[in-house]
Amino acid sequence: MSPNLDNSRRFAATGQLKPTYKASAWANACLWGEQAPNHPPFRFTDQSLIPVIVRISRSAVDRSSRSKKTRSGLAGLLERNHGSTSDIKVIRMPRSEYLRSFARDKNNEYVGTDPERRWTEQDLEEEFGVYQGLPPALWEVKELDGRVFMEESRVWGDKEEFKSSDATL
Repeated sequence: MSPNLDNSRRFAATGQLKPTYKASAWANACLWGEQAPNHPPFRFTDQSLIPVIVRISRSAVDRSSRSKKTRSGLAGLLERNHGSTSDIKVIRMPRSEYLRSFARDKNNEYVGTDPERRWTEQDLEEEFGVYQGLPPALWEVKELDGRVFMEESRVWGDKEEFKSSDATL
């Protein structure tokens, strides 16, 4: 398979194969008034900013300062089995960074290109803090080789451009 074809097939936010687009006659009929728009698939590039759920690694100091009380019932069971929900954070980052450091497959197995590591809040802020305050992407309809898809109308570029630019967003 040629690199261009492979790249055009793998444009989902998570790097998976493009979902098959099935036009829905039911959604287009609008028999009962307004309905959700029937958008074509969204095409994400490596510069697209996507939200990523990251499990935060707490330092030893944070773990020892937490109370040692055990909870009973469902809340205690969830905390014992999966950790506290405060250990999870949603971070906006370029898709290329996600595929490099956070990518997971359908079975939730790590498939990133870099070795898997634990992230602290400080690490995440240093690495991806520049992307957190940016406005959401604007999308437009594009056509390529007879296929229609949604694509970002503005691509933000890389992190070094943000740090060195004085432009207001």
